[in-house]
Amino acid sequence: MSGTYDHCADLARAADRDRYLAALLAPRGPREELMALYAFDAELCGVRAKISEPLAGEIRLQWWRDAIAAFYRGEGGESAGHPVLQALKPAIAAGKLPLDAFQNLINARIFDLYDDPIASMTELEGYLGDTFGAVIQLSCLILSRGADVGSGTAAGHAGVATGIGWLLRALPRHAAEEKLYVPRDLIARNGLSSREVVGGQMSGGLAAALGELRDIASKHLEAARTEAGRLPAALRPAFAPCALVAPYLAASERCVDPLQEEIAVNPLRRQWRIWRAARRGL
Repeated sequence: MSGTYDHCADLARAADRDRYLAALLAPRGPREELMALYAFDAELCGVRAKISEPLAGEIRLQWWRDAIAAFYRGEGGESAGHPVLQALKPAIAAGKLPLDAFQNLINARIFDLYDDPIASMTELEGYLGDTFGAVIQLSCLILSRGADVGSGTAAGHAGVATGIGWLLRALPRHAAEEKLYVPRDLIARNGLSSREVVGGQMSGGLAAALGELRDIASKHLEAARTEAGRLPAALRPAFAPCALVAPYLAASERCVDPLQEEIAVNPLRRQWRIWRAARRGL
């Protein structure tokens, strides 16, 4: 499995270095399984960049949906030769990961293929819960070896908090792709149109909208800290990336033009915060 593990670790590191660093702090068995899960999510997230039209992306997502479902039927087929699937199969068994969680995650990623904006904050929270939150929940199952320890609420809040952090960091890329994740109602409430945002026009209205997003992320972060603090210490690597939400929010607030400048946190500070969260909690 060393070859498939290395492949998954490389994918995880390239797609989300925070998750990758947190997974390195897990025990060896769960560590490899977390890398497989994160590599799987990276494959889903990368579909849009590899296609020229949404329908081709939906076909690719269906391929992943069918390949995962085959595992639960005790089948392998040609798809079993994919290194991410090879690594994911033991992760599914060790964490007793439910099929519907994977199906829901894949279904949520269909939204990424289209240029339709997110209509409301409620819709954004639902999307982030079904993507970032679902991956955290699956990570908890891996770390608990399949035991249900009631991590769903904590994972949901942590998913929205980390997801908004991701959204703020990826704003320049999303604007260039004309793909808007800032909710349309939030934009309208601050006197803007979606076209102004994807057009790369910074304004006071956009700054106010992003400020609202940061406030919402902070509330979810605080709730995640409270809920995660009640969970077994073994689950901490699943939540450790959430320790970077506050620094990302602060960097976003300091950013002069978040549509042009991707916010960042000092790499050493990132590693230290993840290490501390994996050892002591959020």
